[in-house]
Amino acid sequence: MPEEVEARRLLERVLPDASTARFQQVRSVEATASNGNKGRIICGEVNSTNRFGAYDGYRRFVAVPSEGFATIDPRAGPGSSAEAIGVQAGFDSLWPACEGKSLVPPKLTAGGCDPEKAKSVGLSCKE
Repeated sequence: MPEEVEARRLLERVLPDASTARFQQVRSVEATASNGNKGRIICGEVNSTNRFGAYDGYRRFVAVPSEGFATIDPRAGPGSSAEAIGVQAGFDSLWPACEGKSLVPPKLTAGGCDPEKAKSVGLSCKE
């Protein structure tokens, strides 16, 4: 499936060992950002090995091929960290499109919105 190949390439920077990735429910959807830009995103679930060689379980992911960007839902797996706050905002702003809903501007619960991260996926920060 071409979506899986593309998702694997984009998730290489996010997963400890992308070569072990197993995918399910992978789909490609068209999304419209708050600035009117349209693009394709890839959604699904991925399970891969962690640094100890064990599989963590399936976690939702979103990839934006046109931006070379991918993120995994940090709530769904072990080892969440402070940096996950920014990742969570990016994930939460993109996942609605996977469910056929409108994209929402990222807003962090702590620390505010990162305008550069938002811009990188065609969004802007919500006031």
